[in-house]
Amino acid sequence: MAITATGSSALRTGVYAAPTGNAPHPPDVISSTGFQANVANANIGNALDFVVDGNDASPTLKSRQAQHPFSEHDMLDAIANHRYDDLSDKMQGMPNKREFVEQFHKHHKDEYATLQADIRAGKVGSPSLKMAVALDTLKGTTWGSSGEGAKVVQHLDHLYDTGRITTEEDPGGLGRTDITTPGATGSDGQRADTRVVLNQGLLDSPEATATILAHEGQHSYRDSMGTRKRSLEEEVDAHMAQNAVWSGFGPEKDASDAGEPVNSLNTTATYDTRDKLYNHLMPSYLQDYMDKAQLPGQKDENEKAARGLVIDYVKYSSQRGDAPLRDLPDGDLANLTKNAHALLSGSGRTFRSSVDAVDAETPNRQMRGE
Repeated sequence: MAITATGSSALRTGVYAAPTGNAPHPPDVISSTGFQANVANANIGNALDFVVDGNDASPTLKSRQAQHPFSEHDMLDAIANHRYDDLSDKMQGMPNKREFVEQFHKHHKDEYATLQADIRAGKVGSPSLKMAVALDTLKGTTWGSSGEGAKVVQHLDHLYDTGRITTEEDPGGLGRTDITTPGATGSDGQRADTRVVLNQGLLDSPEATATILAHEGQHSYRDSMGTRKRSLEEEVDAHMAQNAVWSGFGPEKDASDAGEPVNSLNTTATYDTRDKLYNHLMPSYLQDYMDKAQLPGQKDENEKAARGLVIDYVKYSSQRGDAPLRDLPDGDLANLTKNAHALLSGSGRTFRSSVDAVDAETPNRQMRGE
């Protein structure tokens, strides 16, 4: 296939000019080589401006960028040869990777598909480039282009642009959302700033990365609005978003080196209704709280969370018409959790059986609304 250089003038020329102003810029914490570069936002239709913080790496970075300005031709050449080492270096310090990737996709659809395939094959090393491709991939989904999903995507763009999407070898799963505003909860109107941390093993699959960005991005967006729900309901919502994104991809989602993350997403996608997700998530979350309650200094917080989880679960069952129960007093936590966990962990158990178990621990029927 012939490689042509078309597209916007900014993409073609690769011209850079230093921005004006002294406003602080966030560190580019997801750069492939670890430079803490400060970046300035610019319109992709203009020159792709950059500015570097005054650290030891700055002179080297400035010199490399001056000698080898990044352009659309560099991207096309890297894709044509399936070699991305030089590309990662040339893109270092570039403030508009995300917008550049979106514009490149728009003007070079075939080459962009090759880039995605090379990411799946493990040929692309730059985490920030792979993250930008994943964000663009998420934008192309039905979930990411409508309703709350579209708002989540816009929020994720902001997190990426301000260096608040990072990766770790083991973030405690496929990803997590950390609240960075002291004292804020992200719920009950308490808006909170966050950062999203993804498992670095996801990055060799644009589809898997996009899927977990949807999950964690929904948490982060709701935290920013102060609308995060209680633990179980919030997780069910996030998994519903996750499944909607993952199930919308074709066979390409399984054609990557991501391995275990892909297998995990395929497994979770089998729980394709809210009811199935409640049944699937309840035992593990309850057990996690019960285990944490045994740690020094964490008893009260985690016992409260465990009790809330059981109450939320039973309320959800009642709303579905499984039982006349409309409310539940605190009761005895040990018995509540013991009976609920035993039933929920059993194969073939239903919402009704879990309600019966907790119902048996609540002697005052008037308190249950009967």
